[in-house]
Amino acid sequence: MKLAYLVVAVLALCSCTDDYVYHDLRDIQDGRWIIGDSLSFTIQPPDTISEYSLLLLMHHSDAYDYQNLYVKTLTVFPDGKEVEGRTSLQLAQPNGGWHGKCSGGSCKVRIELQERLRFDDTGEHVIVFSPYMRMDTVPGIEKIGLALEPWAEAQN
Repeated sequence: MKLAYLVVAVLALCSCTDDYVYHDLRDIQDGRWIIGDSLSFTIQPPDTISEYSLLLLMHHSDAYDYQNLYVKTLTVFPDGKEVEGRTSLQLAQPNGGWHGKCSGGSCKVRIELQERLRFDDTGEHVIVFSPYMRMDTVPGIEKIGLALEPWAEAQN
């Protein structure tokens, strides 16, 4: 009987893992993201047929002082075309509760940047993030990453 419980526990743990096509999570030095410290991620899409979810992964302190984080984005496509943007990443709910999962003073959140994304080209796509707040240093940001997962799996 104990073996049956062990098998069920192992299967439950295995089914909870993420199936990313691309995943890169970077540490922010001393938990302080400084203006000018850009994070660049290079994605090589496996095909131009499948649909994906593009996710921003973030770990932040549960003592982070703001509901959101503004970032500048730069996307460079394989043909050299560049697209710039600014995005507000919502980290907290209107009632003050954090999105994602928090424990031990740190919160982990997955923010869907784009769903049902289909790439036009399989060449290198570079996505660059930099802080865009009204301060030179944003305290409480511990890690930032980018992930790409098959879209159908993102819906489960």
